[in-house]
Amino acid sequence: MYRVEGPIATSASGGGVWLCRNAKGRQSAIKRCGHSLTSSVGTDDDLDVGGQSQHDIERRVNVTLKRHRHILQMEDHFEVDGFHHLVFEYCPNGDLLSHMKTLPHGRFPQAQAVRYMRQVVSAVDHLHTHGIAHRDLSLENVLLDNNRDCKVCDFGLAVAVPSVHDDAVGKLNYMAPEVYAEAEYDPRVADVWSLGMMLFIMITGVPLVNVPDEASDKRFFMLTHFGVLALVNRWKLEGLFSEPVLELIERMLDLDPARRIDVRGVKKALGKLKRGHVHPIEFRPTTRFAAFLGPLRRWLL
Repeated sequence: MYRVEGPIATSASGGGVWLCRNAKGRQSAIKRCGHSLTSSVGTDDDLDVGGQSQHDIERRVNVTLKRHRHILQMEDHFEVDGFHHLVFEYCPNGDLLSHMKTLPHGRFPQAQAVRYMRQVVSAVDHLHTHGIAHRDLSLENVLLDNNRDCKVCDFGLAVAVPSVHDDAVGKLNYMAPEVYAEAEYDPRVADVWSLGMMLFIMITGVPLVNVPDEASDKRFFMLTHFGVLALVNRWKLEGLFSEPVLELIERMLDLDPARRIDVRGVKKALGKLKRGHVHPIEFRPTTRFAAFLGPLRRWLL
């Protein structure tokens, strides 16, 4: 059915992702799961993912979810020799993080970052609208197709929403603080935090924090007490941001989940950005920051 052309990613468990070609010459990426999924409970129409393996969750989400141009399309799934295989469209340009690292300054120009974020947010809004939260949003989980358009992938940690969870999942520097603390959280709200971290990393080339915990990470301590602007000024990164984009990131990274902007609000804000707003300009702090910005800089330095 498929001819293997080479590995894209491998794992010691026997799984991995392989570049394959079918009888008609079409290339696909096939994820080989480390064990059979045929014993899993539930049906493909059932998004109650409790107790299921990550591979089974991913298959069920992809079978159930309506298509979207910025979500990686699963084309087929089958079982061979006790291994389940998920067949996806092939994205030859790799993931966003790998692509970013190849750029001269190791980051995207703000206009390009905003373009990618609009596509990713459109996909996440589609997920949330259809009752799914991703819970592992990161630059590594966004692929670039032939046209360098974004495709959100990897739904192994996805859950049905609305729901409340208290398990810490995802990658640390994208993880919302309430998730890291293993407090009860709304996974849709946690997804927005991850999106904010993605946008910040795309524009600057560096993570805003390493661990969302004050005791473990000085940068998170500063974020908690002084906000995103303090870190941007500490690192002298003002010139990379336009003011509306930086303000949006602050709303996405509100430490209070109840105040954090939702994905529909993010989509609307990105849509309202005028052409001049997606290009950095000399940043001038607003009145509410100006009073303490000078002393804060001296304290940080």
